[in-house]
Amino acid sequence: GVGYASVVIAFWLNIWYIVPLAWALFYLFNSFKSVLPWSNCRNSWNTLHCQSEYERQFLPYNCSNSSHWREVVPIKTFNVTYLLSNYSHMNCSREYDWSSFTSPVREYWEHRALQITGGITEVGGMRWELAATLLLTWILCYFCIWRGVKWTGKVVYFTALFPYFLLFILLIRGLTLPGAIDGIKYYIYPDISRLQDSQVCHTFSATTLHRSILILFT
Repeated sequence: GVGYASVVIAFWLNIWYIVPLAWALFYLFNSFKSVLPWSNCRNSWNTLHCQSEYERQFLPYNCSNSSHWREVVPIKTFNVTYLLSNYSHMNCSREYDWSSFTSPVREYWEHRALQITGGITEVGGMRWELAATLLLTWILCYFCIWRGVKWTGKVVYFTALFPYFLLFILLIRGLTLPGAIDGIKYYIYPDISRLQDSQVCHTFSATTLHRSILILFT
């Protein structure tokens, strides 16, 4: 009984796990464009709430002083004091609720890749692009195992080493981007106070439990 159950579980896990691989191929094909479609809000699927992190830096702030003088000025940070000549210190606050904004990355995922409908009652149409990448993924899996165990062992040499090659390329690319040093410092010097956050403990516990179940299943 346990053996049959393991086969059934592996069957359903393979059907589920191949879907994210199809999504990865979809993103891979779209990443060859000169301008990444999820890097800005100037696309047909974007909404009025779309705002990139770069554009949020230049949202107008409402500034006023004790004389009730008001002016809208672009400031890259918030909770600041803006000093003008011939005027006293200016107290600035943002005019917009940033919680209502969505990033172009999220809108690309929801409105372009998945095309999520308004609710469970709206089925939506067939996503032919995702269906094609899913079919391509199954074909690649077939050719990885169709020659038997001996051929699978040779395929592993590529599947095990190629990710390291990609990670090395991404590392070089990441080191050349602005703010790379800040990111490295953030990675090396963790914020220990975050351990007091209940959400961090919840995420850590859920991830650990999930990994433990996968080890037992393997």
